[in-house]
Amino acid sequence: MSDPELISVDLCAGESTSLDVIEVVVPTNIQNDKERDGRNKVSISGCGTNAKQNYKQTSVQNFFKVPVSTSLPVAVALPVEVSLPVAVPLPVAVLPIPTCTSPSSRTTEEICATSIVVTNPDFASPDSTEPSKKKKPYYRQKFVDKWLAEEEFKPWLEKRLSPSKNCLTAYCKFCCVECTNGRSELVRHMATRIHLHQGNTWALKLVEQQRSTMQRFVSGSTKQAELEGRLTLFIADNHLALSVIDSLSDLLKKCFPDDERVRKLALKKQKLGNIVRYGFGDHLKKDLVNTLKEVFFSIIIDETTDVSVKGQLACVVQYWCLDKHMLVVKLLDLIEVESATADGLSTSVLKLLERENIPLERVIGFSADTCSTMFGRHHSVSTLLTSALPNLLTVKCSCHSMNLSTSYACKRLPVDIEDGLRGVFNHFSHSTARRRNFSAFQEFVGVAKNRILSPGQTRWLSLEACVWRVKDQLPALKEYFESEYQESNTQTNKAVIASLKHPLTVPFLLFVGHALSQMNEVNAQFQSESPQLHLLKGAIEGLMQSFATNFMNPRYVISREVAKIDVWLTSEYVSLRKVYLGK
Repeated sequence: MSDPELISVDLCAGESTSLDVIEVVVPTNIQNDKERDGRNKVSISGCGTNAKQNYKQTSVQNFFKVPVSTSLPVAVALPVEVSLPVAVPLPVAVLPIPTCTSPSSRTTEEICATSIVVTNPDFASPDSTEPSKKKKPYYRQKFVDKWLAEEEFKPWLEKRLSPSKNCLTAYCKFCCVECTNGRSELVRHMATRIHLHQGNTWALKLVEQQRSTMQRFVSGSTKQAELEGRLTLFIADNHLALSVIDSLSDLLKKCFPDDERVRKLALKKQKLGNIVRYGFGDHLKKDLVNTLKEVFFSIIIDETTDVSVKGQLACVVQYWCLDKHMLVVKLLDLIEVESATADGLSTSVLKLLERENIPLERVIGFSADTCSTMFGRHHSVSTLLTSALPNLLTVKCSCHSMNLSTSYACKRLPVDIEDGLRGVFNHFSHSTARRRNFSAFQEFVGVAKNRILSPGQTRWLSLEACVWRVKDQLPALKEYFESEYQESNTQTNKAVIASLKHPLTVPFLLFVGHALSQMNEVNAQFQSESPQLHLLKGAIEGLMQSFATNFMNPRYVISREVAKIDVWLTSEYVSLRKVYLGK
């Protein structure tokens, strides 16, 4: 820092001593600096008798002129701001009465004798090489559309064109004022007392408006409301279509014309759906959520596509009810998902728990079907949920696992039984004429006139029934497809007739039918609504031992644990004549 800059204050007086003037001469290189943090205080020393607080800057000479009066005692401190008018306080008893006539006619000694030296240590000398600080340019923040989607801004924020600023600005619907664009400014406005008060008023008005709107649809009589509630519960409990109420309400009015409640009954499909969804549904869901906050529970999910081709994720919870002493399974929510991937499904489950304020520590189990999206080894719903919930126990669907093993086992056979059954069914599925012609062949061969069944992808017990049906109808099917192949020599008919006439078709049908009967017996046991988890280990071990004894030494199979049975140990195989292929 350079030496303090000296500012010369010249005391001049005219012929009259009632008004004196102090000239504060400031060097032209001194600039105003607003970043001195209140340190621009200067000390004044000198002489004079009277002073008054009134400075005026002269741009040409760069000095302040202060009228001096003996009427006001003032202090000593002087804040120097060159660009603004400054008040200069001077003590009354210190300044002598000046006797000069004009500044130009006085000598240097006289000027120094009657001068006030103003010292400012913060002013730089003219020889200082420090660069002057420039003001940073001000950039106006533009409105960001993603603010409208944030939960804290969504109820009150709008985007409007400001007439004064001629740009898009934030607008508060509660306070009816424009806000400065900027997220921090919006947060500060949201915390103001006026905004909070207006927000509460807005919420009360909205509730009152909704109440007045719903009042037109709510029955005023308690008995009439009870009748509507009972009819709603009857339709929902018996899984009836909601459109039934349109005809049922008209029927009740005709059957009971004297009953005032029935005569005033105003319940149609739309109102019934709203009562189920927003009346009983919200109440039951609220009770379920409160229960899940206090108990440990498991989540079972399944993704499906509805008739509108929208992905739906069903979230079912399972917990032990201490009051009823029983296992309770209830539907928590049916979520519409945009992506049926592992990331999309896991995010939907976590957001559901977060939205309902259910602690994640209460989730102890997860189960779903065993597809790669749900239970993939590297990236799946189970792996993502386990990373978010380290103590989560994941359990695969036992019935789905058995169905997958059955399907893959059928594909390992030399004759593809499942594809052959599906080809036979597709031939008759969309043609009544073909069915009629086939019934004639059934009558000719002397078999029962039964329809050909389809091996459904999701109906796990259907494959066994299809196998036995095709086995019983095999003579009629051979005669029918030979006739069809002669009339229409297509590749499909050729493949079907070749599969039916294969010498191993009947043995494989008998073998697969026997194996599927054992699998379906265990599968049906665990599709029960009652909990059967404690029976799973024993049932699976018995099924594996039964399959192993079909081609291995029974003593070897019984003497070892199921997990330690080596099915590739050829020394324990029985001879081909003793291999059991089924009934």
